[in-house]
Amino acid sequence: TIKEYYFTNFERRRLVTCLYDSTGSCYSYFLNLSPVISDVLIKNEQPAINLFLYFPHPEGIELSYTIVLIDANNKRLSEVPLTSTNFFLDTTLAVPMQGSQYFISLKFKNLKDSKTEIFTKKFRDSASVK
Repeated sequence: TIKEYYFTNFERRRLVTCLYDSTGSCYSYFLNLSPVISDVLIKNEQPAINLFLYFPHPEGIELSYTIVLIDANNKRLSEVPLTSTNFFLDTTLAVPMQGSQYFISLKFKNLKDSKTEIFTKKFRDSASVK
């Protein structure tokens, strides 16, 4: 049975640690899975945000990301679940209209005991179309 799971980024910094008990359940974990956002760039003559996410796959753990776009009144305009069988996702997003913001939600679920935690992080304050 697995005892430890570690996931590092390309710079070899640890992003995920799971320690498993004798039943295979993750009893101790560390997550540092913030998205990597680059500055606004021009793609096909349109401004865009480059988004890079790591997708680790620890045994017995389900990690799922959702990108949420909200307006200035915190009304959800769209939600896009992100899935990948790869270890990372590198994509671009349209720059939101002025007053709108992107959020990313990371849902962590321990499949053995059904414990679920959700981490939400606003990842772009100032990028907007003028």
